[in-house]
Amino acid sequence: MLEQMAEPLEQRVQQLIDGHVIKACQRGDREAFRLLFEAYKDRVFTIAVYSLRDETLAGDVTQQIFLKLMTRITTLKPKMRLPILLKYIEGLSYEEIAEVLGCSKGTVASRLNRAHKTLAKRLGHLRREVVSE
Repeated sequence: MLEQMAEPLEQRVQQLIDGHVIKACQRGDREAFRLLFEAYKDRVFTIAVYSLRDETLAGDVTQQIFLKLMTRITTLKPKMRLPILLKYIEGLSYEEIAEVLGCSKGTVASRLNRAHKTLAKRLGHLRREVVSE
């Protein structure tokens, strides 16, 4: 029964994550954000529990991370935002991203590297907040 319920949810998530989910989230579409959260929350939560050893705190941190991450991704310049979305939301390889964006694989790697550094800098305060609690 649970497998049958999970299957339609996974299909709905995949349909929204086909490139429109981020735009929908930016427009304030709560359903799009909820589906994105549902697709990745378990992975984030597992990492948080492993790091914090406290499930209640890990749940709070998971929600904070999603809200802040989505906010920060939307503020990235398109040249950095698009490779991040294509890599982590769409699951494309560097080669596929290069083809979609019309650039070289090296350019994709460079843009992802800059985006990772920018996001790490902008979200670094989360690590300090969790450690101080």
